[in-house]
Amino acid sequence: MPRGSIPVFFTNFKIMAAKGKNWFDVLKWVEKVIESCETPGQERTTRKLVKLYFERYKKEFGEVDLHIYNMLIEKLDGITFKKI
Repeated sequence: MPRGSIPVFFTNFKIMAAKGKNWFDVLKWVEKVIESCETPGQERTTRKLVKLYFERYKKEFGEVDLHIYNMLIEKLDGITFKKI
């Protein structure tokens, strides 16, 4: 995959999708997905999305920025659900 291109699994979302073509834009999109979680099911799916993002990032760059990973996980852990 060329550096800076959007991973395929991010382009398959129909309701909400990353608009940029670089890893930073996709990261910002993942943060928006986290902020939009309203149910426990969405939270679980978003955790899978974060995991996939960092697996693809590690494949591309060979290492993961743990600071960013921890920031996303803390955001997920801090979710309070509007619907249960």
